Amino acid sequence: MAVTNVADLTIVPVTPAQARAASDNMYPHWGQPNGVVSTDEYIKAFDSIAATGPWDTAYTAWALVPRSDPTTVDILSHCQTFRRRAFVVQPGSDTVKQVTSYVVAHVFTPPEKRSMGMARHMLRLLHYTLAPKDDLPTFPKAWGAPPTTHYGDAAFSVLYSDVGPDFYQGCTVGEDRPGWVATPTDKRTWPVGQGESTWDPEWEAIDLAQAKQLEVTATAANCQAMPRTGDRTRTRVAFEYTNGSFRFSPVRGAVIDVASHKRKNLDGLTVGVRLGAPSGVERPYIIYTARIRGGAGTKKMRIAHVQHPVPFDALLRVARAAGAQEIELWGDDSSWDAEEHEVTREKEIPCLASYSLGKNVEWLWCEQ
Repeated sequence: MAVTNVADLTIVPVTPAQARAASDNMYPHWGQPNGVVSTDEYIKAFDSIAATGPWDTAYTAWALVPRSDPTTVDILSHCQTFRRRAFVVQPGSDTVKQVTSYVVAHVFTPPEKRSMGMARHMLRLLHYTLAPKDDLPTFPKAWGAPPTTHYGDAAFSVLYSDVGPDFYQGCTVGEDRPGWVATPTDKRTWPVGQGESTWDPEWEAIDLAQAKQLEVTATAANCQAMPRTGDRTRTRVAFEYTNGSFRFSPVRGAVIDVASHKRKNLDGLTVGVRLGAPSGVERPYIIYTARIRGGAGTKKMRIAHVQHPVPFDALLRVARAAGAQEIELWGDDSSWDAEEHEVTREKEIPCLASYSLGKNVEWLWCEQ
């Protein structure tokens, strides 16, 4: 496909045939390296994610295509969005407001179409499908016509960058308003080492149903805490957990393991652990997934959420019981920082595009 002018391009929700083409594009790069045996298994894996939670009703896959041939399977670039409910507190306010936001994921351009600006332009157009028209600059004439699909309900959107902090900021809102701006968030990694690895009899494994209930209680706690958390001179945002946040990461890892024949099914899936505590005290817990990513390598326990107080020796014991060699955590309150660990920011950088919230935004509890 010859591409001559971005004015001739648009972004559309994918057709079934385009969805298959997108999966065919992604499988060699993201499915096969994880041991997934075929594109069909890769598709089945992500279908099963939707079957375990509410994400199917919030999910859209998008394709950049010529406006003259919107159903072509010769896709120039593609991505996915997940709608998520979120909270906002304005500077100096104690009022917590519920808003709609989106997570952008799986941005992919086929290798033969790279270095042509396709992903950048697709994401510039994506702003004009997600945000209210009143919160957007006038659509640039050089881009042709705006996308015909317009959700128009996003207060902000986020993504996680593996290509550094600059590319996605350059996916501008209009001609020059910054797109997704990097949000400083530390990722901590602790070595597990040798030691006690048995499951404590006071611990309780958390399954998907229990995780769903914990999403509700943790969301309520965050909503109550937001007015006194972070910098009160800034607009603060935080995701609700109640639309699958605690279940998504463990389920995503598990279905990839099923697709690569490392696991039979999702029966009995443990997504976290609740520790012991004195009578009458809320028991601390960890939501996590422990797996090897990208084939042979280090098995990591990636924490999706931690409800303190969790002693560091208990954290290590949980990791060893899960067979992990490393523990990975984004954000947190640094209560384990006295222990040997590495801090990085250069991979999977959280980035946020503000539509109605202004420039001075703080993202609270930035977990993945």
